[in-house]
Amino acid sequence: MQYLETRVPSTFLGYMNGDLLFHSVSLLSSLEFIASSFLPDHPSVMIMGRRYNRDMSIEDDWSGFSASDFDRLIEQEIGFSDLFITVAQDYFIYTHQTLNFWAMQDVVIGRNGIDNYLLDYCLRNNISVIDSSAAIFVLHQTDSDGNWAGSRDSLDRDWNLNIVQDSLVFDSLSQASFQLNRHEDGSLAFHRHQQADNVYSREEMEFI
Repeated sequence: MQYLETRVPSTFLGYMNGDLLFHSVSLLSSLEFIASSFLPDHPSVMIMGRRYNRDMSIEDDWSGFSASDFDRLIEQEIGFSDLFITVAQDYFIYTHQTLNFWAMQDVVIGRNGIDNYLLDYCLRNNISVIDSSAAIFVLHQTDSDGNWAGSRDSLDRDWNLNIVQDSLVFDSLSQASFQLNRHEDGSLAFHRHQQADNVYSREEMEFI
């Protein structure tokens, strides 16, 4: 990511989980809207979002699909699905120099808590967080591992949680400063996020 920041002259950079399909029109229109209407006043921004789930079948053959074919597929699928849980973020798009990698703890991608840690890092460092779940449509290709693949048993499953050891790592996107919404006519608008009380009781934390 540091290499990309120094070598790629882009407005945004970021990464996503490898099992996601982005709705290209909603992605590009959202980024263009954020770049034109949000970045002039908020040069450091983190865009995060949740996904819809789709059970995959070995019979699915999308090898001949175009970008518009995938967009139509995603539009069809999300009509019969709900957004996944609020404590799970699946993609991270941000502006250059938003993240100070030298100030971050030694967390790794692909293990529990990396998404929550990045959210918490932004909240602690006054970086504007945009919840784009309602504007950028993303489909998760759920295979035999299910929707909780990141929690399956492995030797270093809790690597990040052991490093952070902080209840704030469970922050959800309900704590984001802004929410990007897409209206029925396709227009986009920012709203102050309706921040819910995200404080867990002692019993809830013990369960988590």
